[in-house]
Amino acid sequence: MKKLILKGLMLLLIAAGTFVSCQKDLHEAASDVVSASKYTSLTLNDNFDLPDPAASEQYALRLFELKEDSDGLTEKELLSVGDPTQNEDLVYALLFVEAYDRDEILWSWDEPAVSDNETGDRSYNGAWKWTGGDPIASMYASGFKKWPAYQVKNRFQDPCGEIIKSGPVYQICYNLCDGNLPGPCQTGAYKQAVLNKIIDDAPVNPYSIAKQLLNQSGWTQTANVNLATTPVSLMNFERKTVSGNIAYYTFEVSVGTDPNDKIALHRVVKETAPNKPINTGKVLFLQPGDHTRFMSFAMPGYYSGANPADFGLAVFMAKNDVDVWGIDQAWGLLPEATPAFGFMKEWGLGKNMTDLRTGMAVARVTRYLTMNYFDRMTLAGWSGGGITGFAAINHETQLDQDVRHAKNYIVLDITAKTNHPAYRNARINEVQTNLGLWNGGTYQEHVFFATLGFLAVNDPGGNSPFFPGFTNEQTAMFGGIIQWYAPIPFHYMAGVFENNMPVGFQFVKKAQWFDYMTTLAPYLPTKYLVDRSNFISEFTDSPFDDHLGKVRLPILNVAPAGGFGDLTMFGFTKMPKAEVTHLMPSFMPPHLAMIDYGHIDLFLANNAETTVWQPMLDWLKQH
Repeated sequence: MKKLILKGLMLLLIAAGTFVSCQKDLHEAASDVVSASKYTSLTLNDNFDLPDPAASEQYALRLFELKEDSDGLTEKELLSVGDPTQNEDLVYALLFVEAYDRDEILWSWDEPAVSDNETGDRSYNGAWKWTGGDPIASMYASGFKKWPAYQVKNRFQDPCGEIIKSGPVYQICYNLCDGNLPGPCQTGAYKQAVLNKIIDDAPVNPYSIAKQLLNQSGWTQTANVNLATTPVSLMNFERKTVSGNIAYYTFEVSVGTDPNDKIALHRVVKETAPNKPINTGKVLFLQPGDHTRFMSFAMPGYYSGANPADFGLAVFMAKNDVDVWGIDQAWGLLPEATPAFGFMKEWGLGKNMTDLRTGMAVARVTRYLTMNYFDRMTLAGWSGGGITGFAAINHETQLDQDVRHAKNYIVLDITAKTNHPAYRNARINEVQTNLGLWNGGTYQEHVFFATLGFLAVNDPGGNSPFFPGFTNEQTAMFGGIIQWYAPIPFHYMAGVFENNMPVGFQFVKKAQWFDYMTTLAPYLPTKYLVDRSNFISEFTDSPFDDHLGKVRLPILNVAPAGGFGDLTMFGFTKMPKAEVTHLMPSFMPPHLAMIDYGHIDLFLANNAETTVWQPMLDWLKQH
């Protein structure tokens, strides 16, 4: 039966020109009539030898109806019909949608390449033209997203072997969609094409950086690549053992002509032996928040004696076989004694987003060189870094599939958009204040968190130079519990009070907080602050959110009740095609949100592993 199915499908492809002309006529004739019946009545039973033709036809009717809104077939809509991994009839119905709705399918089977120089927008075997349309059912049927064909009812036990030829779904995927096959099945031609695309997309050469990184780290290259490299500046490379078989690598890369225009990249990974990272398909890329460095929030046990050495999100993930990468933005590397800031004038959200994607490109190419296949990664952005993450996934909706580095997104406590009047006004005030500073030639915001932390550690009972009448310790404590956008309950950590004075934190040791403060960066670019708050408030048009409505990624929204909590929900109304899951830790009734689990509790709290990190890991494994 399967041979007959395949034969029928291939006949359908050979006759593509006829079907396309029929398809256009049907579109013109359908107008107000449901088109599904017209499509499926053509050759549904004639061209396919189906297990249950009637069932497949009914599924096809429903799928066509769901996608008539011009948005394509979303995953939510598909799941409302059934689960392709368990329903063979639905798989064939998806093939019908693909076969008869050619104006929106991913690959146009009727336009073969006619010359060698006409392959820029074609599949990697040069045979089929990319139409540029949004993904629809074909992505689900042929393995582009959730249901690669080799998983359908476990019919294909060896996705890389000869058995793939036995089924039409996988056969079509194998011929046209090589990048969506399991890593070991990707062809050399495909991998070479993806590498070239990633190099062309990045402002600095990620392949050259990755090669230099392999030379310094001792990581073994397994991919057969013989490209010329360009000179790169890889600085301050270090490797340290965090705990047991968990290693921490860090290095800096120049991304511009100014000496200050550089980023730091980090990797925390389990190793089978020194300098031998495990080969894992689970990968997480972390974008820190404002004033925060990678080490600050991802590895608190690394710098604070108040924690065990292996305490932290990055180490927890690495212990669970996740390859953790992350970035320090250029502003995060500036020393306190920086004398002038003219070089920061244009350091806005666009630079943050570009540098984030450069870091992801380096991580992705490095993993390819050491694993010999390409995969995308889970992006996670915290606080203001979450806005940088939103800008990145917005931008990637406009890119070729192969250079989209994020396969899903974990946003950690930030509002993408807001309809809360008081909070929106606060963000508008930030836009106007910082724009005035920028126009006046002040290109940096100087925050003294690190100084506050140093004084709290070294002279806790001394008089605060910032707030007369308070001690250094009290001043630092207030910084951790104050409601920064009152009346919104947002605060950093859940506090403990006596006589209206903070005396401690519910989930964090005071020493942890003070140590954390000492690691924070002293400067942020003024232009970035304008762009960030403008993105949230929509005070004026932002160029970084124009395509949020096209984001289809799975998103995990982590928003504690004492952080931005429910305020984060509104932003996802701008992303109706995204598959959003919400994780909102809370230990208090709503009227006590001002002392509930907070913004930084996500990473410093003594129960963060069970409350936040394990649910994140579970979600990452599922997606």
